[in-house]
Amino acid sequence: MTRTPRKLADQKKQPENKRDLAIRRGQRGTFAKGQSGNPTGRPRGSRNKVTVMIETMLEGQAERLTQALIERALEGSTAAMDLIFARLAPVRKERTIEVEMPALKTMSDVVVAYDSVIDAATSGAISVGEAQGLASLLEMKRRAVETAELEKRLANIEERLCSTGGTLAH
Repeated sequence: MTRTPRKLADQKKQPENKRDLAIRRGQRGTFAKGQSGNPTGRPRGSRNKVTVMIETMLEGQAERLTQALIERALEGSTAAMDLIFARLAPVRKERTIEVEMPALKTMSDVVVAYDSVIDAATSGAISVGEAQGLASLLEMKRRAVETAELEKRLANIEERLCSTGGTLAH
């Protein structure tokens, strides 16, 4: 069996230079964003055809099917119980927590709130993960309060500059 040389047309499929290859492919050989076989991607809001078909078939039947599933679970079907707990009553990932905090209007209020969160975590009222979540919310609020306070200070400085003719008088 003998090999035939590639046709010129087959050889032209390769990029003309390495720059063309770099545009279409990333360092690891994967397509660069927007350079795949479908550069525009799937249209926003488009739905999977199988999902649409199943929803159409189940239209008006969901309540009856759910009730039948519950009846099977009550009869002792462990598979039905698994489905109910996995889909109808899944394990909650988060819970509502309550921590006493002041209204967060000043930086000192934010510091008091941080203390409240730490106290709640160390007493076991909330988990460390929940405390971290609250701390990140408090950090966002701290930045907002800090920005508002800096804006007020800057406005005061600008007002003083304007009233003294461009110099800060004490």
